[in-house]
Amino acid sequence: MADPTSIFTKVPEMNYEEPLLETNPEEFGKIIKNRRSVRFYTNEKVPKHVMEQVLEWGLLAPNSSNLQAWEFYWVKQPTKKSLLVEALFNQPAARSAQELIVCVGKLNTWKKTRKDMLELFAKSGNVPESAKAYYEKLVP
Repeated sequence: MADPTSIFTKVPEMNYEEPLLETNPEEFGKIIKNRRSVRFYTNEKVPKHVMEQVLEWGLLAPNSSNLQAWEFYWVKQPTKKSLLVEALFNQPAARSAQELIVCVGKLNTWKKTRKDMLELFAKSGNVPESAKAYYEKLVP
């Protein structure tokens, strides 16, 4: 078996590419320059499709070893939102937001995700040994 630490020094041949979406650096710059810390929100309702898009983007965020040790909760019920606002020290941003998304780090899910990745690798049959070694030896 190959040395599992070689994943730190040798890039494996994978013969795999994902096409990148066309991007516009100037438009991205506008987004970055227009970012603000919002402290108080209007009463305007957030469309369902916008909330779903935000949640989808959250799931696409890079994470360590693709272990995705998180869960997102979309808080819509006024009673639950009220309890959450209280837990957030009644901050104006939380109090005035029409909806809230809570991201919870789940430190106990990495083992299951690791197991799922190894099972996926076994079914695929076309996974570099270094990737298997990474999940078998280094992730734990």
